[in-house]
Formats: sequence, structure tokens, C-alpha cells
Amino acid sequence: IAALSETCVYDSGIKLVNDYTVIYSGLSSDNKPRNAHVVAICLDQTAIKVWKESGSEWQAISERIFKIRIKCSQFNITIIAVYSPVTPTSTQMADDSM
Repeated sequence: IAALSETCVYDSGIKLVNDYTVIYSGLSSDNKPRNAHVVAICLDQTAIKVWKESGSEWQAISERIFKIRIKCSQFNITIIAVYSPVTPTSTQMADDSM
């Protein structure tokens, strides 16, 4: 399982990439800015099987925050992917991302 950011994919959804499933959340393709702050979670075949068996729960909170929930027999796992700029263009942006 890997959390990804800056994938430059628009909209929200699920894509199959080789042997991996990528669940992603981003800006609408109707509103394409220069930079798409998209977050995603990549699951291998074992993780996707458990995720599907537990109800395939995912939520795109915004184009910068995204989560999936995997229900296991003894405990539940919530995986959160968050985008935060690495190099802010201004001091105000740096303060806003904290």
C-alpha cells in the first residue's frame, strides 16, 4: 500500500495500472489548472482483495485529502493520503499548509 501525491490525474475514481489498483481524488477535469494537487492510494493484489471483501470503502474529502478503509477481522485500518506543497511559493502559502 502506498500513498501518492501530485499524480496529475483529474477527477476521482479507480484505475487499474498493471497489477496495481490506484484509487484517486483530484480536481474536476472541467476545471484544469496548471497544477493538479491529486492524491491517490495504490494497492497491490493482496490489499485490493481485502479492500473489496471489506466493502470497498473510500472517500474523496477534497482534491488534497483522500482516505480508504479496510475492515479486517480483528481491527479496521484507515489509510489517509494528504497533499501538502513541498516548496510553497510564498510565506503565506507555507503558513496556510501547516
